[in-house]
Amino acid sequence: MRTIETQAMIDAEGTLTAKVPSDVPPGEHLVLLYIDVSSKSFPKDDSNNTFQLKSFPLEGWRPNCRFTREDIYGDEGR
Repeated sequence: MRTIETQAMIDAEGTLTAKVPSDVPPGEHLVLLYIDVSSKSFPKDDSNNTFQLKSFPLEGWRPNCRFTREDIYGDEGR
């Protein structure tokens, strides 16, 4: 079994057309489809898909404060 992620086109008659890698042998294959109906097309430019995160200062923490697993749980674990 192999997973291939590719773009596909579905026409008005319901025919699906997709490109697969050249090493997939021609013939009949069992195919599992996952169709994301929330997106009508694939974005051409990913620069518009970035998160706009706000930053805000946290007060009361030491400047060298870290939150590693060892710092949080110590030598005894949880």
